[in-house]
Amino acid sequence: MLKKITHRMLLVLALFGFSSVAPVMASNSFSDMASSALGNIEKLNINTASIADFAMIKGLGEKKAGEIVKYRETYGKFKKIEDLLNVTGIGKMLLEKIRPFLSL
Repeated sequence: MLKKITHRMLLVLALFGFSSVAPVMASNSFSDMASSALGNIEKLNINTASIADFAMIKGLGEKKAGEIVKYRETYGKFKKIEDLLNVTGIGKMLLEKIRPFLSL
């Protein structure tokens, strides 16, 4: 079962153009594969990302993603990532958790 899941994950990663898929194939560890893939993910621009984009980040569901986009549409572009603290549902702990995936 794990082998089948690993092969599916490799296919998904290959389809999205991750260059680290080949070295990971030699590894049987899912965590190795995940950390290798995460190293290649581009950061999400908080001033251009859609609800669907934000919702892909672990810790942000569609509701919080929608709040971010709604705030941006109401008040304009974010000047710094910390401005997300003004969004309903985004606290310091959540911001620190998602910060590695965000950019301006």
